[in-house]
Amino acid sequence: MNTDLCPVIDTDNILNKVVVYSPLLKENLEVKVEKDFIDSINQEDEQVYLNIDIEKKEVVEE
Repeated sequence: MNTDLCPVIDTDNILNKVVVYSPLLKENLEVKVEKDFIDSINQEDEQVYLNIDIEKKEVVEE
């Protein structure tokens, strides 16, 4: 499986999306997530990373 560890660079509370940067694809990806996941990101002091399955562009784990 081809996964990429992507840092979250922006969150959208209204649309329940996060924008992550994919080092593998060298582009930003928009990923749909759960609302409480966004809330937990916004409370984090450190950078949050998502593991993305590049072939499907889906979040593999949070």
